[in-house]
Amino acid sequence: GVSRAAADPDRFLGYDAVALLEEFDQLNERLATVVGCADAHAARRLVERLTPTVRQLEAMVGQAAGKAASGGGTDSCRHATPRVWLAYETRVTPTVAGSMLADQQFLDRQPEINTARAAGELSWQHITAFRTVVTAKPWREAPFAQVVDHFVTVALCSDPTELRRALNSWAEATDDEVAPDRPDRAYADRALHLRQVGEIWDVRGTLPKLEGATLA
Repeated sequence: GVSRAAADPDRFLGYDAVALLEEFDQLNERLATVVGCADAHAARRLVERLTPTVRQLEAMVGQAAGKAASGGGTDSCRHATPRVWLAYETRVTPTVAGSMLADQQFLDRQPEINTARAAGELSWQHITAFRTVVTAKPWREAPFAQVVDHFVTVALCSDPTELRRALNSWAEATDDEVAPDRPDRAYADRALHLRQVGEIWDVRGTLPKLEGATLA
């Protein structure tokens, strides 16, 4: 038969952790009752008060998921990769789970952003905007360290779309300054988009000289 230890999903947690989670479950039930009874004015206030807490919990989930994935704490018998495991546990698509893990790896290298995230001041969408812009080119992360404090301030008063717009402006200037003569830049920046419009094809893109001439 299955032993009690093997059947207990909390067997890896210490007593204090289990007790805290049980207290949280009880508090969650009480908060659900409060939300259910709230009028419109109270509901708006609850949104204001609960949103940072929800973000803090999301940050803890991300941190725990990152540790589980990097330390082999996932169930390798049932799930082939950490991404698939996280997708199953959090009920999201593997693509979203992969983004979550990539965001957490980025946060592990960015303590200033991680601090704001852990405090509940930034959403996952903010973190994804940071990561996808800063890591899009291999030479961006080093100069970003010089301006990270500024962009954390920008993020605190911006939505993710506005943050991404500001980061893209910085990235364009950085690319021109840091990597103007890189022989592989044209290759790294290549892009080709095909879209069928009725009976014709709309072709747009940016290609290096030789590849562009070949296509032409």
